[in-house]
Amino acid sequence: MFSRYDHITPPAQANDTGQRYYGTVGLLVDAITYSSGDIFAALFADHHIGKILGTAPNTGGGGANMWMHELLEFYAPAEFGVRSLPHKAGLHYAIRRCVRGGSEAGSPIEEAGVEADAKHSVTYADLRQADRDLMRAGVALLNQNKRRIFIPQASRTATELTVTLTTDTDKPPLSIDVFLDGRPIDAHETKDGALSLTYELSDTADIHLRLEAHEQQSGDFNRLDRRLVAVFRREFPAPG
Repeated sequence: MFSRYDHITPPAQANDTGQRYYGTVGLLVDAITYSSGDIFAALFADHHIGKILGTAPNTGGGGANMWMHELLEFYAPAEFGVRSLPHKAGLHYAIRRCVRGGSEAGSPIEEAGVEADAKHSVTYADLRQADRDLMRAGVALLNQNKRRIFIPQASRTATELTVTLTTDTDKPPLSIDVFLDGRPIDAHETKDGALSLTYELSDTADIHLRLEAHEQQSGDFNRLDRRLVAVFRREFPAPG
C-alpha cells in the first residue's frame, strides 16, 4: 500500500536559515551509514552540495520506520484482515518510507541507500594510521570540486539598501539575481570579480534580501543553462 508523500518538516521552516558556508564540502559514508545518516546523505547528493566518498558503494539503505507484525495487527482496521502469524513467526514492515528530492525526486532510500560518487577501499594505513589514505582520498575529491569564491555583504539604513559582492577574477562572471521580500527586483553580472548595488527603500518595514548566484554553463547567456552556485539571505528589521 502506498500513499501520497508529504514533508515531515514544513519547507519554509527547513529553509529559514539559508546558506552560511560557501566553500567546498564533501561527505564520507560507509555501509553502516544508516537511518538519519541515509537521509542526510540523500539530501547532500540530491541538492548537489558536494561529492560523496564511500568505503562502500552505497549507504546502508535504512529510510523507513520499521513495525513488527504485532504492531501492524494492533493498529490495522479489521477489514484489512491482518492476523497473527503461525508458529510464533516474526515479520517486520517498512512503514512511512522516505523518498528523495531534488534531482532524484521520488526515489526510495529504503533498501537502496545513497550511491557514493567515489569509492575508497580501506587500506592497512587507514587501520593503523588514523584513516591516512581515506583522508588523502577525501582531499583529492575536494580538489576536484572547488567552489567559486562568493563573499556577499549587505547593510541597510532607513532609506537605503547596499549590497556588495566579491568573487573569482580568474573565472567567468556570475549572474546575480536579487530578490526583496520574495519578489525578483534586479539581475546583474559580476565584473572583475566584484559587484556593488544600491537600492532606495520606500518605507521602513522589515525586509528580506535574497541573492542567487548562477554560473553560465555555456558561453551564451541563457537562463535555462545556468548552474546555481550560492544563495545569500539576510533579514533586515525595520530601523528602531
